[in-house]
Amino acid sequence: MRALENPSAIGAATARAASLPAPTGGWNTRDPLARMGEKYATVLDNWIPRESDVELRKGQANWMTGFSANLTRFLKYNGIASAARKLFVVAGTSIYDASAAGTVGAAVATISDPSDWMSINFSTTGGVFMLAANGHESFQYYDGTTWYTITGVSAPYAVTGIATSSLFYPIAHKRRVWFEERPCEPPVVERYPPAVGVRASLSAAESEPGEREREIRGHVRDHSEQLTHRVAPRASSARRPRRGASKRRLRRIRW
Repeated sequence: MRALENPSAIGAATARAASLPAPTGGWNTRDPLARMGEKYATVLDNWIPRESDVELRKGQANWMTGFSANLTRFLKYNGIASAARKLFVVAGTSIYDASAAGTVGAAVATISDPSDWMSINFSTTGGVFMLAANGHESFQYYDGTTWYTITGVSAPYAVTGIATSSLFYPIAHKRRVWFEERPCEPPVVERYPPAVGVRASLSAAESEPGEREREIRGHVRDHSEQLTHRVAPRASSARRPRRGASKRRLRRIRW
């Protein structure tokens, strides 16, 4: 009788390699493990199932901390050199430089309204400049080093002939910077008859009976006999505005 060459091999378990598909079916806490399909997972931490694979959930890291108010706008300055490019943020009544990670520093500019700021980069032979406006206060001008609040009497830069606080939405067109001017207030018609008045911001000649009737709606229908006010005739030299036409105007700023 011959002895076994490897007695320990009797009854020894054998291992087989196997591959499982990605758990695209997601996390399964309903079925028992013995009856669970291959497309499910019992543990699925920080993985997002897709149609053909699973994606690792992306994390986050703080870029800058220490703001005393919520951020409402990012203003990007595209300098010629990469080192001159900057990122500014609007938070509360201040503008901060957020180009480098860390704790927020001192404000680079002071504003009064943090909403609706829009900016544009504009380049000339003198360099690259950024203009930011929101239509509620005088617009801001950044020359790559210093921030300036532009008014009619500001120095060294000023814009005259228009209220700079009414300008917003700057755009570049044909080598010029254009702003949209905040529209004037429309005529307000009193809703209580018999008096029908037009606010002094526009002359009575620029309102029409049909517009007044549309504004007071139910009063015209129920009290039409009380509409005795007549609008003064329009001067022949005044141009009649188109209905629905916007009263916004574009202003060109030579820079």
